[in-house]
Amino acid sequence: MHEEREIPTRPIFVFESNNIRYGFDARYVREVFFLPQVETLPEAPRDIIGAIDLRGQIVPVMDLELRFGFQARDYQITDSTIVFECDGVLMALVVSSVFAVQDIPIEDFRAAPTYGRSDYDDVPKSESKPANETLQRQHRFMTGIAQTKEGAVRLLDCSELVHYSQSLDLDTLEDEEGLRRALCDPEAVHLRKFCPNATTEEREIFRQRAIALQMRLNDDIQTDKLPLAIVEISSEFFGIDLKAVREFFEVKKIVPIPCCPDHILGNTNLRGEILTIVSLHELLGLPAYTREEISNAVVVMVDSTIFGIAIDAVFDVIHLRLEDLAPIPTALQGHDDEFIRGTASYRKQMISVLDLEAIVKREVLVVNDR
Repeated sequence: MHEEREIPTRPIFVFESNNIRYGFDARYVREVFFLPQVETLPEAPRDIIGAIDLRGQIVPVMDLELRFGFQARDYQITDSTIVFECDGVLMALVVSSVFAVQDIPIEDFRAAPTYGRSDYDDVPKSESKPANETLQRQHRFMTGIAQTKEGAVRLLDCSELVHYSQSLDLDTLEDEEGLRRALCDPEAVHLRKFCPNATTEEREIFRQRAIALQMRLNDDIQTDKLPLAIVEISSEFFGIDLKAVREFFEVKKIVPIPCCPDHILGNTNLRGEILTIVSLHELLGLPAYTREEISNAVVVMVDSTIFGIAIDAVFDVIHLRLEDLAPIPTALQGHDDEFIRGTASYRKQMISVLDLEAIVKREVLVVNDR
């Protein structure tokens, strides 16, 4: 009788930047949130686009594309920020999207390519100094490649990311309070510098996120707040519990499934994973869209059920105080009440907070077998 061999794994936090998957040791990750307004810092290294005030602590923000020597891209309100800590340094990283922690078998790891060069190739030598003082190791940010069912994940060395650049001593900032004020100032010039192609509404969203991040733990008890992703469905705003959200993505193609109710639009291929896309229009009493009209979706995970919800767009992430979550007004009560946790005010409009557990219990993913 042979005992099954336990395969050792490493927890890797996987994310995407410029359509390329990266990952690093999940133990370094401290927080993940949608990209807020970033304030520019003078004399910062090229890859440091600025800083954020994270509940009283100034954290530098790194653009991974700039770190690798590529061109900066236009930032989007759907971009994410990963805060990680390495060697006592707290750093934020701007990425396109965040996936999940994957326990990847160590046997699936491959060494990073060397390109046929040694650590000391192409480094100029000096005749006036000893070799050990003139030769500098070529820093490699990528330590290896992991093969997963979704494709290759390029593994990054957090220590190299943090330390291989001109150091940025945040403790020496002369006007730290000025930076905090600038992050909250809707008229500040920095709003155009940070994301010059953003609309006025998008810049306001970035600013509001920065304000929310500044709240100190003593004044902002997180257990008393509900993190919500604000999405639009048929021109109405809804809140989705952020703890259930895996990612947002653009839908390329939906393949119909035979013998399905109308609210199951079909399956789509999300980086090798077959994902069922559901429309909540019928359940929420909204005008239905055709399969061809669906272009965006949010991937949610409720218990062990993973599926996509068709949406028009994602607008924001907020932390709603539980006391501000109100019951559905009597005048608006209808057949969709069982799928709504409550209502709240958002940007002078009313949003309905979805009850995902109630939606799943309604068996919205059940396929008719007749």
